Amino acid sequence: MGSYEVTATLSEIRGEFPDDPLYDYAYVMKYEVMQVHRGTIDSSVIYVGHYKPLKPRSAVADVRSGEIGGNLKTFRVGDIHRMALEAPIEDYFMGGIMNPYSEEYSGPVYWAVWTNLVIQ
Repeated sequence: MGSYEVTATLSEIRGEFPDDPLYDYAYVMKYEVMQVHRGTIDSSVIYVGHYKPLKPRSAVADVRSGEIGGNLKTFRVGDIHRMALEAPIEDYFMGGIMNPYSEEYSGPVYWAVWTNLVIQ
């Protein structure tokens, strides 16, 4: 799944996730790429939109998101994630996109298809 696959460190989460179970949204977070496993990503920093980040990845998929998942339970800065991604996010998700980086970054935002926590 996904055109890209990376291992990356979650380097920043700006703001707070809305705690509204009725709001279908993706929240954009900043990552530092450690390794690209599939596809071509030419930047060491990427921005990834995660659907309803307050939910565990194994329980987040619904009609709006399509097939997404993974074993990650919570998002914490400093954790390492292995992710399958698609880009640009607008081609894969038609709901609200909360992007706190939109004023300073105009490159592609990736859509997280699945996100697994890398245990060290």
